[in-house]
Amino acid sequence: MTNIFNKGFGNAPDGHEKIEPKTARTLLIIAAALLIIALVWRFFLEKNSFSGSIVRSLAQHGCNIEADELYKHDFAKNTSIRAIVGDTDMTRAADVSRECGFDADIDKTGDVYVLLANLGDEQVLTVYVVDETIQLAFIQIPNSDSVLPISACGDAEPTSTAA
Repeated sequence: MTNIFNKGFGNAPDGHEKIEPKTARTLLIIAAALLIIALVWRFFLEKNSFSGSIVRSLAQHGCNIEADELYKHDFAKNTSIRAIVGDTDMTRAADVSRECGFDADIDKTGDVYVLLANLGDEQVLTVYVVDETIQLAFIQIPNSDSVLPISACGDAEPTSTAA
């Protein structure tokens, strides 16, 4: 029985040729180039992704979160935010969103996503997206009717939704 692990450079005694150092370097360079291409491709895909555009828009309005912190709570095609929330009064949420620079059109019809992110400190970021445009974005305080503008991100006092 031949020990295949104890072979010298050049041709192996069993008739197989070993990889020359020049060939090994070439293969390593090709592998490194493929890895770099894959990383660049991933960067561009993430940059142009739906969640990436939402995160960038939120950051422009003062709320810095990562894309993996957002999760899809609900989705409906050809509907409006008003149809999704039903009888829930969204007046204060719309006002807070409008103050932050969002359109806050709860009657706009299209593909509606409801995205949530746990911000800690008993705060939940809530984002309503219609046709890939943020319409509402605000921070909810669980078990209360209070909402905060997204620029607060944990450092402001809640505002009651009571009008």
